[in-house]
Amino acid sequence: MLKEELKQYVKNIAEIRRLSAPVPSELQDAEDYGTVLGDNFIVIGRLSEQNGSILAGLKERLSADEPMSVEEIGELDGFCDELLDAYELNNLDPSILSVISRELLKKAENTGDTACIIRQLDREIMICYTMISITGRLTGNSTHAENFRKRGLKAWERMAVFMEKEAFWALPDDECRKSVLLNCRYHTVLWQGAEMTAQQCEEVYAILKKSLELADDAVYRDAVGDYDWDRHRMATYYYIVILPEYHNARRFPAHILDGVYRDSLDMMKLWETAPDVFSEVMPAMEAQFVALRAAYESGACAVEEYHEQMLALYAKRDAGEYGLQGMVVNLMLPVEYLLSLDKDYICERDQYRLRHLINDVISYIYHASGSDSLCYILEYITAFLCNYREMPGVMSFGEMCVNCLAALHPSTYVHSVMVGQIARCLAGHLYRREPGLFDELPMSGDRTAVLSYVYHAGLLHDIGKIFVIDTIMTYGRGLTEGEFELIRNHPVQGAEILAANESTKGYADVARCHHVWYDGSGGYPAGAAFDSLPANTVISLVACADGLDAATDSIGRSYAGRHTIDDFIEEVKAGAGKRYAPYLADLLRDTAVRKDLEYLLLSGRRNNYTATCRRLINLGDRGSLYGEF
Repeated sequence: MLKEELKQYVKNIAEIRRLSAPVPSELQDAEDYGTVLGDNFIVIGRLSEQNGSILAGLKERLSADEPMSVEEIGELDGFCDELLDAYELNNLDPSILSVISRELLKKAENTGDTACIIRQLDREIMICYTMISITGRLTGNSTHAENFRKRGLKAWERMAVFMEKEAFWALPDDECRKSVLLNCRYHTVLWQGAEMTAQQCEEVYAILKKSLELADDAVYRDAVGDYDWDRHRMATYYYIVILPEYHNARRFPAHILDGVYRDSLDMMKLWETAPDVFSEVMPAMEAQFVALRAAYESGACAVEEYHEQMLALYAKRDAGEYGLQGMVVNLMLPVEYLLSLDKDYICERDQYRLRHLINDVISYIYHASGSDSLCYILEYITAFLCNYREMPGVMSFGEMCVNCLAALHPSTYVHSVMVGQIARCLAGHLYRREPGLFDELPMSGDRTAVLSYVYHAGLLHDIGKIFVIDTIMTYGRGLTEGEFELIRNHPVQGAEILAANESTKGYADVARCHHVWYDGSGGYPAGAAFDSLPANTVISLVACADGLDAATDSIGRSYAGRHTIDDFIEEVKAGAGKRYAPYLADLLRDTAVRKDLEYLLLSGRRNNYTATCRRLINLGDRGSLYGEF
């Protein structure tokens, strides 16, 4: 029974993903997009209910005191394997898997079965790395990633005892030994994105060097007869050469960078002895690039030479490779190029190059958005956004953000357009009725400028969701507490990246406070207030528009149920002066306002979905994506 239910859960999750992102090019007409998506979300609602029931039964079984049978453990192991391939960063549901893994580990330890314990520790480390990759994108909140890092390192500590030679020989089979050998190098990825101390840098590098030495240790070689030690060396070299990723973000000291560079030379010598074999560990272009980066970070390669060689590699890329290997060159290389530019001055040649790289990145993510390796796309794209450089003649930061949102999650993009349009509509009527409410804005005397500001503030209010878009896409079940916390971080994350760029810093307060209640007594982030901010009226309008669109969207949110405008007006009236600004209920009841809103929420919304579908069909045609839609 358990086996069949777990199979159904996996089948439902896969179907939900397919239904939530219909392929525009497969539709007969772009105007069908909204209809198809709306119908799909009704089905998603039914599948979600079924999955909720399956998870409730699974939770009850996992929390039961009686031990699980060998058959049940095997079924859950198979279920876990289908939910996550951590080495490829392809996943269906890592958060649920994280819960299951913890329980399976407890049960394995209770049995004292060494093979079972090692298998669960191996999975625990993989899951923690995946969750670090997901939660570590939130630059303003490292708590979640740090908790998973501690959990993963604790799992390694328990596995590390088997690295002692006597304990290693005493393991029940070669599979256990191979798992321990693999994790002696793999667990170092748990430090990804961490703020490492000098001592931690030394320890991580020493761990990897020790992993290399194992290949020459007769005790370990004799213990595992058919182990591929050359592949072990190559995989270990890989973990060494990625240490200085993102322009040495973890601040490895110079002597370690020198060591990494020397290791990269040895890696390339080994790689060239069997290119066909080692390409499975590290494709040729990735091997060449990480070796080049190691040379640059050590000082063995000057920045101009680094740029020339980097772009020469980039020119050889397959721009149509949307798997994991293609993303490394198509996305990681542009990020590293961006990070290597001078912080104070970018010459004309580099501006030209950067302009083309930005356009390439946008085109690539539009095409790659359906890839199973969404974790990698988001890792590189969020790094690109966090280090973006605005220059005259180069895509503005706001346009870059909106393009990313449209490519990665069309429904959230349409929601953002809707919020911009609704907020602008409300602002136009409010400006007519009570223009003094906009006096604090620097452009308050210019009605056109005010409405443009309100529209773009609404369009950008949810930009922080890019960092957690895979969590938002969890349609097949209720969110876990940890996932809710991640999503609640999107206003702060959005405000942070908007504030870092000249053209968008004026919208940062709106992004930060659009979920804060009018009187400051509720909402999130905790402690935020906007009553004294120049944009306080705009924040109230965007918050109202956000709630109205979310409540009435019968296309992209059908799984949550639909409310009418009147339902929402009653909510605003009940919360006037507390959750909502006191003037909003009266504004929403204005006949002219009501007429405009009815158009936007019906014809306007459907037009936006149709236009988005057309844009996705004609990938690369960005048009006026950031301006009027």
